[in-house]
Amino acid sequence: MAFRTGYFHPRLLRQYGIATVHGLVFVLFLVGVALIIKKLSRHGSLSLIGLLLILPPACALVQFVLWFLLVVSENFPRLPATAALIRYWYLPRKTAKQLWLRLKIGPQRKNIHSPFESPSCQIRLLVINHGQRSEQIVCSLINVDLGSSSPKFEALSYTWGSNNSMSHIILNDSPFLVTPNLYGALKYMRLENTDRLVWVDALCIDQSNNDERGIQVSLMRKIYFDATETIIWLGCETPTSNLAMRYLLLASSVNDRKTWFADRLRSNFVAEKQEWKAVLELFRRDYWKRVWIIQETAVSSKLIVSCGEHTIAWELAVAAQHAWINFRANAVSRPFQVMIEIIEDMSAGDGTAVSLGLVPRNPGPMALSMNRNRIASHEPSSLIELLRDNWTALATDPRDKIYALLGLATDCSTPPLAVDYSMSQFETYLTTMKYLLCHYGNLDMISYSGIHILPAPSYVFRVPSWIPTFYWSWEAPTTAASSQYIYKSTPVPFAASATHKAIASFQPNLQRFDNLLGIRRFNLRAQGCRIDRISKKLYHAYQFKALSPELYRLKKRLNIATDWLPHHLLAGTTRRGEDRDLVDIIRTLYYYFVHDGEEERELQNAEGQQEINRKTNSLWRTLVFNRTFDGDLAPDSWSSLFSVLINGPSSLPPLDTAIPTPHNHSASPSTALSDPNSTSNLPHTLEETKPDREARAAEFIQPLLQTIRNLRISGRALFLTEKNHLCIANGTTQVGDYVCVILGCAIPMVMQEVGESLTTEGELGNRSTKAVLNGVSYLHEYMYGKAIEEVESGELKLEWFDFQ
Repeated sequence: MAFRTGYFHPRLLRQYGIATVHGLVFVLFLVGVALIIKKLSRHGSLSLIGLLLILPPACALVQFVLWFLLVVSENFPRLPATAALIRYWYLPRKTAKQLWLRLKIGPQRKNIHSPFESPSCQIRLLVINHGQRSEQIVCSLINVDLGSSSPKFEALSYTWGSNNSMSHIILNDSPFLVTPNLYGALKYMRLENTDRLVWVDALCIDQSNNDERGIQVSLMRKIYFDATETIIWLGCETPTSNLAMRYLLLASSVNDRKTWFADRLRSNFVAEKQEWKAVLELFRRDYWKRVWIIQETAVSSKLIVSCGEHTIAWELAVAAQHAWINFRANAVSRPFQVMIEIIEDMSAGDGTAVSLGLVPRNPGPMALSMNRNRIASHEPSSLIELLRDNWTALATDPRDKIYALLGLATDCSTPPLAVDYSMSQFETYLTTMKYLLCHYGNLDMISYSGIHILPAPSYVFRVPSWIPTFYWSWEAPTTAASSQYIYKSTPVPFAASATHKAIASFQPNLQRFDNLLGIRRFNLRAQGCRIDRISKKLYHAYQFKALSPELYRLKKRLNIATDWLPHHLLAGTTRRGEDRDLVDIIRTLYYYFVHDGEEERELQNAEGQQEINRKTNSLWRTLVFNRTFDGDLAPDSWSSLFSVLINGPSSLPPLDTAIPTPHNHSASPSTALSDPNSTSNLPHTLEETKPDREARAAEFIQPLLQTIRNLRISGRALFLTEKNHLCIANGTTQVGDYVCVILGCAIPMVMQEVGESLTTEGELGNRSTKAVLNGVSYLHEYMYGKAIEEVESGELKLEWFDFQ
């Protein structure tokens, strides 16, 4: 069962296998070349040709050996034999360039940063000496007290960028290497006639001193708050950025900028299409993807945006993006809107189709402006909420995924969660979860966990299943769309464990050779209850045949085909391209779950009809996670939409009935889907033709249908449990896995047993079960504390789990 633990994931094993096969092929090729050379040498023909033939496979073999040693050294850090080789892994490509640059600029002094007298209340400021843009950049550092006595200074908000081609400046009379992006910012920030006082993290903090880094990072909220203004540096100019900045500057003298941009879009969009394309490209720059900018822009008193030599007010950028989003929303319907957002994301190079309305990201200034408004209104923000809403933001150091948000978290200040760069990545995550568990009894962070799919060699053998996925930048884009929808904030948030706080601890899990290899494993020992068990997989959109074989045969037997739904309606973000396919699948699920695989039949008693209504309600609410597309609770009036989806245009309400939407619940819900005596099944007017009725029905079901599409977007699967409940869970969930409610966690989790029960010693003194978490699940009947009620009544029992 080790393949489900995240230590040896099948995908990683495939990578190792492919690399091993390549190595064997190289060895065989090398042997073949050696034999050829040996044969040639007998005839005196050994020459440069032979050396050229043997050189490529020899280099490839060495590269494979180094790659394998890199994997070993990352996962088994106490094997000293690999240290020397790994140190020079990038020597041919990177170190040689840096060596040449250092020889060119001379030695770099080690004591550039003078020590603080009071590290907890002092900072360094960068003095950018005045000069021409073409001259060498010369700067110096001064130590000042942070507070009212400090001189007026500006703060720089930027992204470090690539360090493959470093530039150099003169800092405190010594050469100092900086990234090209920072070099460009300093070049454009330098004034001709006067010095400039700026705080820049890469220069004002001694990055080689972990103790100082931790203290200074904890002061960053106050640093940006005290700065007279924060300069947002988007990077050096390009022809496209110049076009965008000049266009945005046209609105600088306008009072109502949002209205001005909105009017230009409505009246002159075709003529100004290139300008708006340039503006959108400006909002897709790497700066907007970084995690540190969230705090920097949220707490700053004044913001300006710079790109090359152009500078605009922050409010101009926000107004432009606000106008664009409203224009797009009003110009097309919601499904088409999502499709446009996906195209925009894909063209931006992100490679992941993520809806702007679905997943909180950093797509530009508008999202950051919302954070500024929350800070200004003193709205509380927990660390879990901040991590959840910004988990796709990127960080060079994975530990900064937490540290960058601590300044905004209102639940980590008393006592403060310390910033400690001497801890490893895993220790940082563990410390954070211990902190939240100890002070708040909260285990909601594990609801973002699951089977990790991490590229080699990073922590392949050390990642527990309870570690949240948003810590890794390569996992976040692929899991954001599949998970964020179920976590949306709502007026009535999920509360599977009711108000119970967590009863849990983190226990060392030492295995053979762990001490020798330097591996630290921890199990999460928590109390919870099993509520059901997976018995069948019914539907998974990412499979070649989405429906299970049983349901596929049912669809064929009942000849389910939604002929009334037009083919030309696009399915927004569905992969298969048409609403008709999705509706056929939903109708098949309906007949399977509600009518036990039979066609609808007339019922003779009220109890039978009541059971059908209950199952119907459970089905459609499960398919939408009981949420609207925008995250509100699904209204009862959507049952009438589901009735039309199943029965077709004949069950449409009268023409004068309002279409139920997330903001309009006036339409009365249907009490039964298949009541032959219902007057709503009759044509409402003789004037309404059949094509008109079908078109109205297709439009009528869109609010429900576009929300059900999230099941296909997310890659989740629909399962049937042993207690005949519907359950939505990760596609990797298998038959036999359990659905459980863990105390202190608001959403039910899927788990798999990986070992027999064992007897624990010490304070617990109870039996516990070894298990692996596989993400969250949606079980409609158990989202609001029913499991706790059944525990109190004796139907379920609490038990201990050791999650690996």
